Amino acid sequence: MSMEVKVIDDKNKDNKRRRILENLWKPTRGFVLFSLISLVFLILGLSWFVQKEIYGDIITSLRNPGGGGVAWGLWIMFDIYFVGVASAGITLSVLVRLFKLDQLKPLTRPAELITIISLILGALCVLADQGRIFYALLNLPRYARPISPMFGTFSLVVSGYLSASLIYFYLSSRKDAFELSKYFEGSKMRRLLYKIWAAGWRGDYSQEKRHKTSLFWLSIVILPLIFVANSTLGFIFGIQVGRPGWFSALQAPGFVIMAGISGIGLIMVV
Repeated sequence: MSMEVKVIDDKNKDNKRRRILENLWKPTRGFVLFSLISLVFLILGLSWFVQKEIYGDIITSLRNPGGGGVAWGLWIMFDIYFVGVASAGITLSVLVRLFKLDQLKPLTRPAELITIISLILGALCVLADQGRIFYALLNLPRYARPISPMFGTFSLVVSGYLSASLIYFYLSSRKDAFELSKYFEGSKMRRLLYKIWAAGWRGDYSQEKRHKTSLFWLSIVILPLIFVANSTLGFIFGIQVGRPGWFSALQAPGFVIMAGISGIGLIMVV
């Protein structure tokens, strides 16, 4: 009798899993409409990007201090916001795994995705602030100042913080990719993508143990990066002697606190 109940229970779980997977990537009308609107804005953005690449930041009224415009515009404002959101997202995911807060585990995956997307957008905002982006990238090895807080923030975001977050997301999602490759009944290309993503995941005890150990030590590495990236970003404003409201040693811890508040707010909205 118990074996029959177990078989029925396993079948119910498989059916429930299949129903969930069937609804993956089924576009609704709202999604299609949102995608079309986003495509329009993407085309407009590309046209403005071409203009910036030709004429530089002068078309945005950005100038050096005393030149009749503003030194930092929306690019740096969005960079601050996106880096802050990314910090809160990965912090939530790391703390949930370190302290085994199982009731908050459903929030970890969207938090990790928000972190990766926000870091990429933050890096793009720093590039956009350069005016002629390709020209700036070509001259970066020649004229970059490693002692500059902006150089530190950009390098930490792109090379360290983003790389660590991508590895963390990949490792934490291998098990889900294995489930998708096993039960998903859609296109063969997507099943192949899930199998590649799972990368030989079997789910046995030794593999689970190595997986948890890797995520634990990677979490230990990521936590200091979160504070260093945000505090360095705060120092960009804290060393502006000509701005009395900005010139303060409290900018660094203030940016860390604001990052947590803005990031948690976005996660709640999502």
